[in-house]
Amino acid sequence: MRLAVVFFGFLRGESNVLGSSSAIEKVLLDYTGEENDVHYFYSCPTLDGEFDAFQMDRDRIVGLMTTEFGDAMRLAWREYDASFFVKESIKLGLPVINRDNYYPYRILSQIYSIQKSAELVCMQDFDLVFFTRMDMVKNIKSIGRCNGFLGNNAFLYRESPYVARDHAEDRVFWGAPKVMECLKNYYDCMGYRDWE
Repeated sequence: MRLAVVFFGFLRGESNVLGSSSAIEKVLLDYTGEENDVHYFYSCPTLDGEFDAFQMDRDRIVGLMTTEFGDAMRLAWREYDASFFVKESIKLGLPVINRDNYYPYRILSQIYSIQKSAELVCMQDFDLVFFTRMDMVKNIKSIGRCNGFLGNNAFLYRESPYVARDHAEDRVFWGAPKVMECLKNYYDCMGYRDWE
């Protein structure tokens, strides 16, 4: 199968790059039951984490990505400013922190990150599109087995034991390209403006 792996969110440490291609390819091999032609996409924030004061060394990260993924990685850089999403949350009248101890501005930021990474993928070129965070790859042990027909379905991975009791996991999701295509407009369709 021809598969797209789309990373979103912060890198959160160079160590998350090392060994990630073999880890994800093993999970995908178990899922599909066959060798796969895997391509990687990542719209990477220039900061390693949300409140880092310094920009990452882009040349170093590009070198690490090239070593890990070779020509199969399409990497695009984007500036990140948490204050933009904080201001958007305030404008929308969202609480600083919600009843589930989540910060709404971080949810907006993640939705934006998913969209920016999805924009890098020509979805129809793939049989399956798989989204995850770079810092979660090594925590994914198995996503089960593909039944051979994705149809109009999308799937979410749940940790075991399930950590977020009554919420969908946002760390890993996958589906047929025609279903995942909508993520290219995920943030924009919610009525928020593009901040770039």
